[in-house]
This record gives sequence, C-alpha cells and structure tokens, in this order.
Amino acid sequence: RLLMLSRFVRCLSITDLRVEKTRKYVLITLDNGKKCPLSAEWLRVNTPSAEAHSAPEGAPQRVFGKKGVLIQNVAPVGNYAVSISFTDKHTTGVYSVALLEHLAVNKYQLMREYCKYLKENKLSRAPRGKLKPSTPVTK
Repeated sequence: RLLMLSRFVRCLSITDLRVEKTRKYVLITLDNGKKCPLSAEWLRVNTPSAEAHSAPEGAPQRVFGKKGVLIQNVAPVGNYAVSISFTDKHTTGVYSVALLEHLAVNKYQLMREYCKYLKENKLSRAPRGKLKPSTPVTK
C-alpha cells in the first residue's frame, strides 16, 4: 500500500545552495522557487555523522551547545550530498539532498521539538562554559 502511495508523492529537489557571506547560514533554493535559510547551528545540531548518533541503545543522542558555530567549508559529494565542516572542528557531516530538504521544509516543527528536548534535559544552545549571565551556576 505504501509503495502505491509513494508514486503520487512528489519530492522537492534543491536547485541551488549558497553559503551566506558571514558563514552563519546556507541558503538553499528548492525547485518550487522557495528559498530556505538553514543556520550553521541548525545544520550542526542535525548532523548525520555517526559520532552524533553513537548513544547507548535506547538513549536519544542530540548535539547541543552549538550556538555561534559557523560554516567553514561546503563541498559536493557526488550528485546526492554535500559535506559541511564547521568552526567547532566537526568535519564528518555529509548532508544528503533529502536531509537538507527535510530540514528546510520542516524547520519550524523540528526546531520546536529540539527546544523542547533541550528544556526537558536542562541543556542549552549556548556552548559549554558560556552560560547566559542570568543562568545560576550550581556547584
């Protein structure tokens, strides 16, 4: 049944990908003309690399504390993906076109879920050691 339905689902594709001058964003253009900015932080916390997904079985693993990270380099990987390296020395993220489309089209829903996860686990978008001044420090 799913196979039959999949014939009628049209997937978008990326027609352009550019790194913004300050290296804070990648701007992708979908084939429907929609331009979608994806922040370096958003891409970094959604890295598809194995190291980010190596949590013990049953434990969710999320990258956090990457606010302020910048894009260092973007390189094509065949016709299906791009490799993105970041200023925090992370260089193993290969982002497929399908993943980039998913992150762009569902950005707001996914970001709400990510912020909820951070709050529930008392984690922060801020890099470790860089707490907001209003955050109490416990010993």
